[in-house]
Order: sequence, then structure tokens, then C-alpha cells
Amino acid sequence: MGFVPSSDYEGPVIPQKYDESTDLDIEHLLLKHSAEGEVQLVAAQTDIPLGTNVNKPKAGGDASVRLLANGGFMKVKLGGTVADGDYLQPDADAYAIKAEYDDDVVFGQAMKAGVENDVISFVPIGPVVGAAVGLGAAP
Repeated sequence: MGFVPSSDYEGPVIPQKYDESTDLDIEHLLLKHSAEGEVQLVAAQTDIPLGTNVNKPKAGGDASVRLLANGGFMKVKLGGTVADGDYLQPDADAYAIKAEYDDDVVFGQAMKAGVENDVISFVPIGPVVGAAVGLGAAP
């Protein structure tokens, strides 16, 4: 069983304009800064996450964003299997997956194991490239 953090340690939430054309009906997805100064879903493994949504914003409405930079324990929805302690990177659908290689964008460390579509707790770090946390070169 992984570490189960208290919700008392979660970081603050800020409102940010949601720059997407469809409503978002899933919480704890990864968001990035858009060119318009708003937030949008992470759309590539190379995107740098800003934080996660803790509400279900309407298209063009306000997303409640928990910023990675504020620290504290956070929650994220998984796009694959991760083990307790794995480093996390974004996937192309704004979910978190296991980071494995030097050039992966690492934004946190899992505090609990989980499988696709689970919501797990993690500790934000970076974001940094995988080499900074000792991941190996891609085969």
C-alpha cells in the first residue's frame, strides 16, 4: 500500500480561463499555459504541465487549477500503470504515465500505485527532464 497523504497538505487552487472549445467532464487532468494566456489540456508528452484541474470547467469558462509550483500533495488521473514511487510524465491526452527515459518531461513522483483511469496522489517536482532524476537513455 502506498502512502496516503492527507488532503490538508494539498496546495491552493486558482481560477484560470479554460481555453478549449468543449466542456471538460473529468477532474485531475494535466493543464498547460496557452498562447492566449489561459489554460488548456496538455496535448503531447513534451508539453510542460502547469497544474491539474480540480473542477469540470465549461468551454471558455474558468478552470480551478492546482498549480504544480505551489507544492503540496496533488492528484492526477492516470493514462497507464504506475508503481508507488514512479516518476510521472504527461501523455498526449492530459493523463499521467510512468516516465522512463532521459528526455521525458518529469513533473512529479507517484505516492501510490495505480492503473489507467485511477486518480492517484503525487508530489510535484520540476518539471525536469528524466536525466535529472536518473532515468536512463531510450533504447
